[in-house]
Amino acid sequence: MDQQQELQEQQQSETTAQSTLPQRRQLLSTPAWQPKSRRQQRRQKTTSSAKERQLDMQIWLLHQAMVEKLLAQPQQAARIAQQLDERYQQGLLRHGEYLFWSSALIQLDKPELFRQSLLGDDAKSRKYRRRTALCALLTEAERQAILTGLPPVAE
Repeated sequence: MDQQQELQEQQQSETTAQSTLPQRRQLLSTPAWQPKSRRQQRRQKTTSSAKERQLDMQIWLLHQAMVEKLLAQPQQAARIAQQLDERYQQGLLRHGEYLFWSSALIQLDKPELFRQSLLGDDAKSRKYRRRTALCALLTEAERQAILTGLPPVAE
């Protein structure tokens, strides 16, 4: 009897292995299972949470104040351009980010273009504003005054 039981178990395991093999092949061939590239994954992440939108709004308001201050005091642009070059040479900025900030600084003599380039509502502008090159333009008191004027985040 032991041999019969072993034979039956062996036959059952062979049949289950054979039946799962097509299922496995089918799973592997379905497009839903295929891993996606990082670029495709980034494109899919288009929805943002309330906290991210609030953060983007705060950063936008800070940049709006920085743009106005830079237009009022254009001599600070030389310091910012120097910091930008140093950060790029140290490898802290990618080329696209460097081009974004340097081309914006070039447009400083055209206030409307300067505002549009830095305060745009596209994804790249939001991304670059999060890692701003306009460092140390606002004092801490100015930053606090801008940020306290915002409504609280509703979760």
